[in-house]
Amino acid sequence: MEAIKRILIIDDEADITILLKHVLAEASFDVEVALGGQQGLAQASATHFDIVLIDMKVPDLKPTDFITKVISPPRNSLPESTGRTGNNNC
Repeated sequence: MEAIKRILIIDDEADITILLKHVLAEASFDVEVALGGQQGLAQASATHFDIVLIDMKVPDLKPTDFITKVISPPRNSLPESTGRTGNNNC
């Protein structure tokens, strides 16, 4: 099995992306950041990433739209996985 190397973080909060990028880079991952959904969509469409971490409430793109636009069954057969962190009142 090939090791995961490239990760894209899509979030509109710069502080979150800085923290995640630092932690993942320390673990020897190649990390890119997109400060918004449309920027993330463009990056993911142009470059292969092993993992994409997307804010479930990024204002300019629904994560489900991202999945249908970027991940297609012939290109990537990895299962979809979602998670949520933070305050449930958001």
